[in-house]
Amino acid sequence: YARVLALQIVQSFLSASPGALREQLMKAPDGINRLVDLLGHGSNTTTAATDESEDSDVPEEVRNEAILFLTSLASSSSVLARLITFSEGYDRALKIALGSRGSGLSIAMDCLKLCLALAHADEVSRELFLGGGDGRGNLDRLGQLVDLRRGERFRSKEKNLWWENELKRKEKESTKTENSAEKKSEKKSSGGKGSKRGK
Repeated sequence: YARVLALQIVQSFLSASPGALREQLMKAPDGINRLVDLLGHGSNTTTAATDESEDSDVPEEVRNEAILFLTSLASSSSVLARLITFSEGYDRALKIALGSRGSGLSIAMDCLKLCLALAHADEVSRELFLGGGDGRGNLDRLGQLVDLRRGERFRSKEKNLWWENELKRKEKESTKTENSAEKKSEKKSSGGKGSKRGK
């Protein structure tokens, strides 16, 4: 794809002349927004009237190359990292990671590396991570990635309440079992002493 090669060329410019490339990206109209658009549409992205050549469906090869480039870009400049964050960088990256879970581990890892680079930028980027997402929050998405139970226990309030009651019930049962065992041992010990005295 031409866009894959274009991203690789821009990546080489970032390695050779990072300052000049960052300056050009800042001057370009919607430069960062256009790069983040290669990750696919986020939660609040509106598809305005654009050229017919701009598709809403981004090829996977282009998207994967864009993830790598945005990670390098965010690591090189806190200002650009903040712009990527404002363009729903967290939201889009975590959606890709969740969508590729089980089928593309390397893609999920690359998305999380992008989120890590954005989080390292500054305090504002970290606050946006905690407050972002389309009503569910980025932290919830991150929890789904690390939860082996696929988040059912932690996302549902009803299941949370059920688990809490279940744990309390098991604690009561274990306490009763321990108390009955202690009483039996006390009876045995007291009975043994009485028989010895009778002898």
